[in-house]
Amino acid sequence: MMNFKQLAIALSLGVLFFTSCGGWTEEDQRNFMDLCEKKSERAYCDCALGKMMEKFDSFEDITEDEGALAEILSSEDCLALEEK
Repeated sequence: MMNFKQLAIALSLGVLFFTSCGGWTEEDQRNFMDLCEKKSERAYCDCALGKMMEKFDSFEDITEDEGALAEILSSEDCLALEEK
């Protein structure tokens, strides 16, 4: 299992490879889930995606606030799903 730091780095790099025209498209959501599920459990990824969609207006907006991204990826309620 990948630790938080490795996951955050992988996701941050992945974000740089995908762009969006605004809003969370189905493709954006699939891209995030594909990246996340390579390193984490689906339940964790679903939780993190939901939190990101609440916090950010689009997939590309994630790069504008890395602190918020790190907070989401390390949120205890999502991490608790990873441990189950």
